[in-house]
Amino acid sequence: MARPVAGFVVSITIDGSVQSQGATSEVPFEDDLFVEQLEEEGIGKVRGEVDSLPAAADEKSPDGKLILAEEIEEGHVSFSALKLYFSALGGDRPILFVLAVVIGLLTTDLLDATMAWYLGYWASQYEDHPASEVPVFYHLRIYGALLICSVVFYCTSFVVYIHGAIRAARTIHEQLVEAVLGTTMRWLDVTPTSRVIARCTQDISAVDGPIPSGLRMLTRISIIMLVKFGAVVLLTPAFLLPGVLVAIIGGWCGQVYIAAQLSVKREMSNAKAPVLGHFGAVIAGITSIRAYGAQEAFQIESLNRIDRYTRAARTFYNLNRWIGIRIDIISGLFTASLATYLVYFQNQKASNTGFALNMAVGFSGMILLWVRVLNDFEVSSNSLERIQGYVHIEQESKPTQRGVPPAYWPASGEIRVENLSAKYSADGPNVLHDLSFTIQSGQRIGIGESNQVGLLGS
Repeated sequence: MARPVAGFVVSITIDGSVQSQGATSEVPFEDDLFVEQLEEEGIGKVRGEVDSLPAAADEKSPDGKLILAEEIEEGHVSFSALKLYFSALGGDRPILFVLAVVIGLLTTDLLDATMAWYLGYWASQYEDHPASEVPVFYHLRIYGALLICSVVFYCTSFVVYIHGAIRAARTIHEQLVEAVLGTTMRWLDVTPTSRVIARCTQDISAVDGPIPSGLRMLTRISIIMLVKFGAVVLLTPAFLLPGVLVAIIGGWCGQVYIAAQLSVKREMSNAKAPVLGHFGAVIAGITSIRAYGAQEAFQIESLNRIDRYTRAARTFYNLNRWIGIRIDIISGLFTASLATYLVYFQNQKASNTGFALNMAVGFSGMILLWVRVLNDFEVSSNSLERIQGYVHIEQESKPTQRGVPPAYWPASGEIRVENLSAKYSADGPNVLHDLSFTIQSGQRIGIGESNQVGLLGS
């Protein structure tokens, strides 16, 4: 055992004679017992290395180990996970909450479209009347009133939604913490601490920020697209079918994009916990690692885990480029077709033509934004699935008023056990087999098995 720090070694046989001696790098060590000892202790050659652990070692359960593999969901985010957030978002009056938010946003966007149309109408007055006859302050008052109403409805909707988002974040955080603190010891034994930390930090952070902001933006963009598309169809009914076709193609591209990125996001989330777990273990054992000169091996292992996370992260961001070019092509074709139709095949006022083109450009540009926001929201909602998996874990029995013994308990009595068998988990083998015994009142007993003490205490 002293070989790593020794410079000269002497091998002595049982009868006391010297079998070999010399520097540690030169002596042949022909003593079979010594060689066997070296092999058993694993110090034949000190290289300052340790065997590299698999990147997902904390996710597997080989040879009966307690750590369970982390589950990875497939497909779109389940409705039950979204319901966890929506039920907390609406609170006790979900219908009133939805109406306040949606009506506020819809009214805001209708007023914005009306303001854009009114600017064109105001400008057209200079074509039909002399500039001196156009009542500037009259039009300014109308435009200002529309603007003020738009701001009021937007602020009202925003305040109501933010209040609901804060309520949802608080409710989900309380549910998660109560579930983890109230779970069984068995669950804590088979679940790495790094996974619990990831739920309580990374996933809760998504509930605090990206999920509520993404849901609000998705709702706002959807309403804006409906308003702009309705304005285009109102002025040019012939573009009803092309507009629907563009929306369908954009939605199809979005589905392909979301299906690919959701799986990649789940891989990212599950690859992050091993990185954090390995880092925490290294920090905790840094003294031993330096003492054995094993820094390089742990650095390699850390880089392997980071590489696994980075591969998923790089694919995750490259998918944005894939969807971007396709949606841009679709949007450009729709806008160019509408402009050609309005200029060469329609005889409308310049104000109406400009308003229709403005709405069309806004609608086509919103397609890409809508797909990306929908994808970001669904990707962020992956955290809801991960949180939901920990909210509905096995729980210890909750204390009840009926279960509280009186102050004088136990005054007298006995404990009788008949044919008791017990095991650590539902799928594990029995560790106690058919025990039967009786403990009389006031009797002292000795127990040599901690499992029996745990059963009596429970």
